[in-house]
Amino acid sequence: MDGAMDKTSSVIASGGDMGAVDASAWRVALEAHLLVSATDACGVITEVSPVFCAISGYAADDLIGRTHAVVNAGHHPPEFFAEMWRTIASGQSWRGEICNRARDGRLYWVDTVIVPMVGPDGRPQRYASVSFDITTAKRAMNEMTTALHRLEAVAQLAQVGAWSYTAGDPGPVWDAMVRTLHEVADDFAPTLATALDFYPPEPRGVITDALMGALDHGRGFDLELPFVSAKGREVWVRAVGRPVWRDGRVTQVVGVFQDVTERRARESAVARLQARFEAIVQNTPVAIAMRDRFGTIHLANRRYEAMAGRSNIAGLFEADLFPDEISADHEAKDRAAMAAGEPLTTEDVYIGADGVEATLLTSRFLIEDAVLGDMVICAIGADITEQKLLQGRLEAARAEAEAATRAKADFLSAVSHEIRTPMNGVIGMAESLFHADDLTETQRRGLAVIRDSGKLLVALVNDLLDFAKVERGALTMERVPFRPGTLAETVVPAHRVAVAAKGLTLDVAVAPEARAPRLGDPLRLQQILHNLLGNAVKFTEAGTITLRIDVDEAGALRLAVRDTGIGMTPAQAARVFESFAQADPTIARRFGGTGLGLAIVKGLAEAMGGAVTLKTAPGEGSTFAVTVPLSLAPGDAPTGKAPPWTAPGALAGRRVLVADDNEINRMVLTAFLERLDLSVTAVDGGRAAVEAARLGSFDALLLDVVMPDLDGPAALTIIHAEAAAAHRAAPPAVAVTGQAFASEIDACTRGGFAAHLAKPIDAERLAAILRLLILAPDLSSGGST
Repeated sequence: MDGAMDKTSSVIASGGDMGAVDASAWRVALEAHLLVSATDACGVITEVSPVFCAISGYAADDLIGRTHAVVNAGHHPPEFFAEMWRTIASGQSWRGEICNRARDGRLYWVDTVIVPMVGPDGRPQRYASVSFDITTAKRAMNEMTTALHRLEAVAQLAQVGAWSYTAGDPGPVWDAMVRTLHEVADDFAPTLATALDFYPPEPRGVITDALMGALDHGRGFDLELPFVSAKGREVWVRAVGRPVWRDGRVTQVVGVFQDVTERRARESAVARLQARFEAIVQNTPVAIAMRDRFGTIHLANRRYEAMAGRSNIAGLFEADLFPDEISADHEAKDRAAMAAGEPLTTEDVYIGADGVEATLLTSRFLIEDAVLGDMVICAIGADITEQKLLQGRLEAARAEAEAATRAKADFLSAVSHEIRTPMNGVIGMAESLFHADDLTETQRRGLAVIRDSGKLLVALVNDLLDFAKVERGALTMERVPFRPGTLAETVVPAHRVAVAAKGLTLDVAVAPEARAPRLGDPLRLQQILHNLLGNAVKFTEAGTITLRIDVDEAGALRLAVRDTGIGMTPAQAARVFESFAQADPTIARRFGGTGLGLAIVKGLAEAMGGAVTLKTAPGEGSTFAVTVPLSLAPGDAPTGKAPPWTAPGALAGRRVLVADDNEINRMVLTAFLERLDLSVTAVDGGRAAVEAARLGSFDALLLDVVMPDLDGPAALTIIHAEAAAAHRAAPPAVAVTGQAFASEIDACTRGGFAAHLAKPIDAERLAAILRLLILAPDLSSGGST
């Protein structure tokens, strides 16, 4: 193999002066770090390097005498290898990436250069192959591509624990995640000493100094250190601490704790493999040089000489070729590699003969040169200037995508309020006029169209808001007792009219085992069913829609909607849960819709810890099934029976104060309340509400949250204060807003409101809230509806 290796080496380093260095040193360098093999003219292996054996898992004796088919993974088509053989058989070098299979079945990728050794007759007599393992680099590139596709979704968050240490305490306070990362029992009470003992001696000193620096001098720290868990697991952790000041001194240090082992391993693997990947490519497009401990260049290839702008540079120093600051930096790194006695990979800056600055990823490693009788540095540098620029562009693209997501959320928040307020007038007045006695049937149908169209618009706004919450991971779920059977009783009637209008049949089945009370968010589950049933009605022209509520093998609640509609192809089904997606571009024109419904269903199911599945075929209908793991409720769960105080007419004669700066909103609320036989006092603004509450006696208050003179929360604060001063109870108050965000509802509850009502006003919800607050006061104190 000596001749073949000599010739292969001369191809790789064809621009260098080989005369001053023992050729065996170059061979040692290659065989120590690369997969090297040689074959005869028929492809039968004659020699392999130790690295080839280590990576393939085969001993040299198992490979010699066989062809490379022994490691063929079957990944490439026959044409791939046919083209390779045509190239090398013609006497030309060939380079490509090959997927091989190791002896243990593991797949690995190599970047390979095959050089034919041509005989006197001009035909190849042997072939030399030089390869390096790029498996991790391939995996890293795939991970980077996947990460880009996830930029518009919620980024994957690493689990992080929190800790604190108060000056003078015997030890720190850990949360559950910190205990998990330490692999200790839940009742483990660390002292400062035992907490620090998880670090090896040297890093223990580093973290101790950092903690003392935070306590004594107020210096924060952010460290990544080796760490050994209670079970002996050796990992890397990130420890961050920030001082807490009080009365001019640090009284506490708080921080976070995170396992960063996998991230560091990936970063380290990418760094090493970048150097290997760029080391040998077609026509050696990497810079290769060998320098002794004094910096004298003994070998340089064409790429290196091209950067220097000179040839025949053996015997020179980098200071003879590049600016002083650049050559000094490279010489310092050579000395560091010599001192460490192990490979060193760095980023080096070069200014070529053309004046263009380039960044090279350079790998320095030591080899023993037999001619010099000393260790020399072999430096292999790959141009990564484009990668650096690409990294900058990727960072800019990610920042732009995140900014767009934030802007979209802000826009949806603003447009929600602006749409809800006028729609309150449209829907409310249409609803009020609909119940007038002197309407013709034509007028009543027209009002129903206005009312129902307005509700559809509000539903669209709600879909957009829910979609924004899904995107941001901001969905909040209640955990209250409910009976799954009531879901169907509540949701199905809303779809009966549409089902009947299309001549369809709607069947409902609730399995006995699904009737037991559970803990969950019934309103969100109703939203899921509304979306699935509405979808089924929309896409079914004839036949039956079936809603089934049952329990799966694991005991999770399962909601399934099956239809006999148009169905979907596998390609359409693959994207049906995407945002703003329809199964086919003609769907929106034929059936309407925004394409958000199923995306919201998926987001809601996942927010509950569940999942949604789809079974479908063209012309055979579809079955959507949502499975959510909801635990059983205690034995005193609500039965779903209506209490006696919800009977019609129960509110007659009760007095309600309405305060809103918008006249239309006052008209709508007054009309709704008078239909409930309530006595209504409507005033303009918060100050008028305070005055009216001071002079009159009311059973309930409806206060708009945003009013120019005095907003609802401020008015309620004054009303409560005056009631307390007069030793009388203040009437329960309902916050009326144009927002439907959880943060808005929470703020109203904290401000003393007993309930929250979003515009446009839903008459049935308004009636239910008032019945609860006025007729069941023992249930309304401190709660929200």
